[in-house]
Parts: sequence; C-alpha cells; structure tokens
Amino acid sequence: MNRFLAVSLVAFALTLAGCGPAQIAIAAIAGGGAGGGVVAIQASQTTRNLWVHVKPTVTIISGPVNGSFDLTPTFHWIGNDIDGYIISYLPSIDSRQYGSTGNTSWTAPELEAGRSHTFSVIAVDHSGGTSDSASWNWQIAPSGGPSDITIRSIMFVSGDIFSMGDSYGIGDPDETPPHPVFVDDFNIAYTETTNQQFAVFLNDGNDQYYVRAPGQQIERHMNGSFIPLPGKEDFPAVHVSWEAATAYCQWMSSKTADTWRLPTEAEWELAARGGAEYRLYPTGDSINGLQANFRNSGDEFESGDYPWTAPVKVSDTGIDSIYNPTGYGYYNMAGNVWEWCSDYYDPDYYTDCLGAGTMINPTGPASGTMRIMRGGSWNNGTYSMRCPNRHAGMPDGADMFTGFRCVKEP
Repeated sequence: MNRFLAVSLVAFALTLAGCGPAQIAIAAIAGGGAGGGVVAIQASQTTRNLWVHVKPTVTIISGPVNGSFDLTPTFHWIGNDIDGYIISYLPSIDSRQYGSTGNTSWTAPELEAGRSHTFSVIAVDHSGGTSDSASWNWQIAPSGGPSDITIRSIMFVSGDIFSMGDSYGIGDPDETPPHPVFVDDFNIAYTETTNQQFAVFLNDGNDQYYVRAPGQQIERHMNGSFIPLPGKEDFPAVHVSWEAATAYCQWMSSKTADTWRLPTEAEWELAARGGAEYRLYPTGDSINGLQANFRNSGDEFESGDYPWTAPVKVSDTGIDSIYNPTGYGYYNMAGNVWEWCSDYYDPDYYTDCLGAGTMINPTGPASGTMRIMRGGSWNNGTYSMRCPNRHAGMPDGADMFTGFRCVKEP
C-alpha cells in the first residue's frame, strides 16, 4: 500500500471513531470505485466503506537546454497513477494549451527565438482527476540573420540644410560656432539597437565583441550561446564599443542587400531635431521624465535618484514606447544610452568648418583618436540631452552608458 494512502486512512478512521477508545482495523483495500480504493474501516464496532482518490503525478524528464537554438523542442515525461490509470496529458507553452495527447512526449510548434518560454504538462486519469502541473523553463538563443525589428523599424529622413551646432549660446565650446550643413536623404532606425538584436550578431560568429562587465544584459551560456537576460530583450545593447557597433553594421550589410552603417554626426543631429528647424532637445525646447530617460528624471527605471536603461519598446505592430518621439518619430534620441556616430572627434572641427561655406554630407575630421557620441545617457542630466551636445570616446572603449543605432543608405 502507498504510505500516503495508509496514513490518510488511519486519519479518516480516527475521525470516524469520535471520542473514546476505538479499535481500528483496515479490513481490506480493493481496486474498484471511481479511480480510488474501497476501504473497510472498523471503528467502535461500526464498519464503513470509504473511497479515497489519489491524484496522478507527472514528471518532466527531458527538454531543451537553456540557450539552445531549437525552435521546435521535444519534451519527454513520465506519469503515474497508483489507484487507476492515466488516459491523457495536456501540454501547454507559455500558458497556451495545445489539446491533449496520450503519449509521454510532445514536440512544440515553432517558437520565438531570443525569448524565455515555459512548457507545462498535466496528467488526467480515468476518473477525470488531474495532476499538479509540471513545468520546464528555458530560453531560446537569438539566432538566424539580422533582426526583423531592425530592418522593419527604420524611417526615411529627407535631405535638408540646417545650422548645425549650438544656436542658443549655452553649450560647450566644441558645439560652436553654428555652421550650415546639407545632408542627403537617409534612413535611420527608430530606436537604439536592442540586446536581442545584438545577441543575434554575437551568435553568428562575432563573440569577440562581447564584453562581460557589470551592467551587461546579455549572458554567455556554457554552450557558447548569447542570450539577453529575461525581460531585457528589448532594452538597448550596452557595453558596445565603436568598433563593435561598426562591425554590427558591416554584418548587417553582409546579411542583406542594403548598406548599413553608423550615422554621421550631422545625420544624427538632423534626425534628433526632427528637421531643419532648431530644437534645443529632440522633444522641443523642454524635456521631462515622461519624454526621456535621464538622471533624476523621475521615471520608473530609476532606483532612488540613480537611473538605468529603459526598453526601446518596438512591437510587431510598430512603436510602443513610453517616451515621446522626435519630430521625425525616433525614440530615445535624448537619454537612455549615448549613441556612437561614425565621425572622429575634434573640439575645433566646427571652427574649421565655418569658413568653408555649406558643408555637404560632412563626415567629420579626416583623422583623430576618439569617436563621436550623441544623445546623453540614463546617467546624465538634461544638459547632455540637448541636440547639439557633443561627447566622445575611445573606439575600443565600452561601458554601460553607451549603445548605438543604425543608418541604412537609400
């Protein structure tokens, strides 16, 4: 007899006996009944027949390993029912049930890469009783070619002439003097490159660009695959050097029929401003915590007065960001992470440009040591959110404040 069943029967018998001495005898256990056992209990000279049902059990014995690339994994399990027999199992993925099966294995339909998933199965016995749900949690590594999100979520920018630099007189010396610039048509990503997108690149033989450091939101698993932390798939990729961002764009070009690259500094500023009209911030002449993720912004991604990155929020139906877009419709061009541009940095470059007339598609100084960053990060105040604000870093440097977005040539 099952120990749990025996103990349960003794407890039932004691209850039936009420008060006073009782002689309790388990007279018989018979298999009949609707999925249980008929138990004859003699207590205080009274014999009663009780039916006790024991629910079936199910245990998953194998499934996909964390970080695998299998989009249609197979699961195996064992079921047990001590007082009857199991007639079916109910498999489900991410709370969606997929009918029933009499087998002890099941292959999932095609699942989304780069995401966490949960498989569950419930056993049903011949009396209709059900087991507790057994679950298997894992992540599928991002795989395949360039992310559909990056390719889909770009927007055309019409070429224009504008006055590049600080026209308010409140910026740093390297933001002046304002000078006329013309930029041809181009396409730029709505958002910064995400962890999910960058993990696809890493998993395609580019692991040399992975940086293990505090704040990294992509994990390298024991099987060598790269997977975003659960819930961080649509956050901007950080710890990305200029060299890594450039390599990502080159990889995108090799996987598609298009030419991808980092934006020039002039392209970035035109996109951030939303056109030729001067704006102090990408959001207009003011900015607040509902429009951008920056230090002391008061948004939900801060811990006390110390903020962190926010998701770029690109959905299958379009953009679904908590932050308002620029005039052109781009997100997070103020705050969240600094964004690499292709240009070298020279603090005197704008002065050199002033006497050259209108600059046509400028690409920055011919040489230099550092590369341009734009837009400010979650760790900066509103001063760094200004459209003309300039920042720079070493091309091989990477930190938790810096990411990038891509440009696609027309």
